[in-house]
Amino acid sequence: GTVFIPTALIHFTLTLRGTKRKQKYIIKLCYLISFFFLLLDFTPLLVKQTAPIYHVKYFTVPGICYYIFLVYFMSLAIIGVYLLYHGYKKSNELHKKQQFLYLFWGTLLGYVGGSFNYNLVLKIPPYWLAPWGNYLIGIYGIIIAYAIIKHQLLDIHIVIRKGIVYSISIAAISLLYLL
Repeated sequence: GTVFIPTALIHFTLTLRGTKRKQKYIIKLCYLISFFFLLLDFTPLLVKQTAPIYHVKYFTVPGICYYIFLVYFMSLAIIGVYLLYHGYKKSNELHKKQQFLYLFWGTLLGYVGGSFNYNLVLKIPPYWLAPWGNYLIGIYGIIIAYAIIKHQLLDIHIVIRKGIVYSISIAAISLLYLL
């Protein structure tokens, strides 16, 4: 699933900025590349095996294509974070500016924290950063949840309304079936 993380960031960011239609070919290319890496994941070209590293019992031993994937991953992560920052700078609406600000800081923390796992994969000290960096990914989730609830990052009311309608429909159909 890791191969789709940077692609999802680019897709989400371009959609939020309102430039998804203009750059749909870039999004499609990113998904195509991610799918290619997904296929490579079933071969030793991306991940040779797992081995104990530091205090982790099973961790990735990179194959030859892993380094290409790492450049792809980091490039899209940097571009995605930059697009969020650029969206913050260019936005005129206070509401939209706050959304971009929370997304920028949350995404930056999440990617920086997650990138410490590559210290283990590439055997670059300090290894002890990897477990601590993963906590930043959790903080990313908290920041995004706060932005969704407090600043209506996503139109959560439609999701809740549809969820309630689907739940009632399923309950009614289940009740009819049971009767």
